[in-house]
Amino acid sequence: MKRIALIFFALLAIQTMSLAQGGDRPNRQFDPSERIANEKKEVLEKITDLNEDQKLLIDEVYKQFEVTVKETIASGDRENMRAQFQENRKKKDEAMKDILSEDQFKLYHEVTERSPRGGRGGRRGDND
Repeated sequence: MKRIALIFFALLAIQTMSLAQGGDRPNRQFDPSERIANEKKEVLEKITDLNEDQKLLIDEVYKQFEVTVKETIASGDRENMRAQFQENRKKKDEAMKDILSEDQFKLYHEVTERSPRGGRGGRRGDND
């Protein structure tokens, strides 16, 4: 009986440690579509003085950006993937600069520079 209780508590301790380390989350990559949607949402929330035309153009820029990111991933060219992502982001930033005023672009830049795992300023190992 003592042996069964000991095994039970050992398994309980292992399960608790597993959950504390994120063991309850599925082991999958973060969806790029979700990342892009989150960034767009943050941009739209942060820049409060956008007109309807700007909102439509921003939506189109992010749709195109999502397509190019998915194409880059689908290419499977892991050696050039980082450079491709940087080029995609650069093109998106240039398009946004054309759409936004100088002050709006500064706010956009703040959002995208601190965006976790966006390739710029995000902290590694931040699982949130």
